[in-house]
Amino acid sequence: QALHAFVAERGHARVPCNYVSPDGYRLGKQVTDVRARGSHVGNDEALLAELEELGFVWNEHDAKWLDFLGHLRAYVAEHGHARVPTRLVIEPDEFRLGQSVADVRSKGMYCAEGAVEDAASRLEMLLEMGFCWHGSDQAESQRRAEYHRAAVAEGRGWERVPQIETEFAALLAKEAQVHRGARA
Repeated sequence: QALHAFVAERGHARVPCNYVSPDGYRLGKQVTDVRARGSHVGNDEALLAELEELGFVWNEHDAKWLDFLGHLRAYVAEHGHARVPTRLVIEPDEFRLGQSVADVRSKGMYCAEGAVEDAASRLEMLLEMGFCWHGSDQAESQRRAEYHRAAVAEGRGWERVPQIETEFAALLAKEAQVHRGARA
């Protein structure tokens, strides 16, 4: 009954793990137990069908990936590229697409967790959309994409891309050092 009330109020069945219903029922804990161990469900086909009808989310990580992917695809369709501004928030659900893209770039969010096969297929989906791994620097973006592809293919999973010193970066560092010396 608590899950039905939650869905009626919120319009979805993605119950946060710490959610407590107004009457004190720890619905979030129960949902977490159902997801992790199938507790309270077993092989009850009627109950499984009821949960499916409510839109029960069995794997929150996958659901978040699908949310991200849907918003990113819509952005690419509208703008013709995947260079999402970091502060972009998608209305009406207030999805922080810009921050999510930044997290994918820096932490491998959605790609670093789960099975290696999932990481590989998710990486390919991003690459097919022209996901930009490094701002507007296409060469660096391509280098990072290839690094991630190789790391996943070799079974290492998601890894941070090692920094390389380019001529431009070395020139900037030298200019900054000269500028700091001029101020001293």
